[in-house]
Amino acid sequence: MVTESTSGYIFNLEIYAGEGKKLQETIFTLLEPYLDQNYHVYQDNYYNHVTIAETLLSRQVRVCGTIRVNRGLSPEMKNESQSLKREPHSGERVKFFFNPGGILVLSI
Repeated sequence: MVTESTSGYIFNLEIYAGEGKKLQETIFTLLEPYLDQNYHVYQDNYYNHVTIAETLLSRQVRVCGTIRVNRGLSPEMKNESQSLKREPHSGERVKFFFNPGGILVLSI
């Protein structure tokens, strides 16, 4: 679903049921009118994937959202993300790293 951020008005909608179109194809069908225009997309961890984020970034669309470790993280990113975990209230500062594709992984 693509919505306007202030009103929540739905601009575009497609139900993804895991059959038919692939997830990436569904996402790009929904976002086609908004590519190359410097929009920002917020996704939950079901739809977020490193390859999708990198492709959207190359089409001038920024992505923000949580990501599952099994959603396309390279071995380097998996290792780095595991080292970002910290004990609650340990007094450590925010930890982060960038991958070469411009993806930021952040632990707060």
